[in-house]
Amino acid sequence: MLRLLPAYSVASAVCYRGVSPSRSRRSPKVGSCRRLGGLVLLSAALASCSRDSRPADEAAPQAPPVSAGTRAGTDSVAAAAVVAAMHRVYAAFKTQDTAAGNAEVSAAGVVYMDHQGIVPLTYPQGTSEMFRLCLIRGYAMDSVRTASPVPGVMLLAFKLTIDETCGDKRTLSPGYTLSTWHQEGGAWKLAAFAAAPAVGAR
Repeated sequence: MLRLLPAYSVASAVCYRGVSPSRSRRSPKVGSCRRLGGLVLLSAALASCSRDSRPADEAAPQAPPVSAGTRAGTDSVAAAAVVAAMHRVYAAFKTQDTAAGNAEVSAAGVVYMDHQGIVPLTYPQGTSEMFRLCLIRGYAMDSVRTASPVPGVMLLAFKLTIDETCGDKRTLSPGYTLSTWHQEGGAWKLAAFAAAPAVGAR
């Protein structure tokens, strides 16, 4: 919007200062004042148009860039928590501590799958038996990958090198694993675990 009133007032003050109304019709000074007033009005209009016609990205303050993402930050924290929980599961196998192991698994139990088949493990009976049956002497997790398909669910995949026996059978190593974790009571719990031996595993 053009703000011409202030410019007109300035022009009027310059032109008519000291000129009486009776002399204004015949005074050459009035004509020059009118021209001066017109120039001031034109200058004010051009200046106002110049300001108001700037592109919107120049006239308005620039919006800050969108953050890297709250969801991304949340997923990063969740991924670290899930990896730490997986290490606690393996630590429970090393000491065959059923209470510590069960603290990391879902109250709904765990679905376990390997190259021999699918085994639903109830909680806490089936999961406790698993921690008592299998003994881990050492392990290493490599090529760790995580993904969160929906909030509250995390997928954890990695290459597993392990020295383990379950009953009288030695676990083939190395292998690849994929586990599913979900939140229960604000903590990440293991809900499913799948493992397959790598090519050349023995």
